[in-house]
Amino acid sequence: MKLTMILRCAPDSPACGTAAAILRSWLAAGHEVTLLFLHASAVGLCRVQADQGAVTLLSLVSEGNIPTLACVGSAAKQGACNDRGEPVGSWASAVHPGSLGELASAVEISDRVVTIG
Repeated sequence: MKLTMILRCAPDSPACGTAAAILRSWLAAGHEVTLLFLHASAVGLCRVQADQGAVTLLSLVSEGNIPTLACVGSAAKQGACNDRGEPVGSWASAVHPGSLGELASAVEISDRVVTIG
């Protein structure tokens, strides 16, 4: 099964741990994670984090080779992207800027979409 997750919570939210647990269970069951899309407050995860829930989630993304995009619109509002959608400052290596169009493409090929936050 192909699955997409949209994460909208702040990096220090307990929901990051919940998202990590769900992603881990999907991978353990042999499902393909098509995309983890960081939107709204969750784009804060694009920055290197010290919060344990965020660290756990970003480690899982790297280890599981989960494609992870941060919404450029949300990132620009938080000063993490410039007006051309390019990253500003240090970003976590597993996270890249992405558009809502890229999210829509992932949703089209996914069997299920889960939103957290």
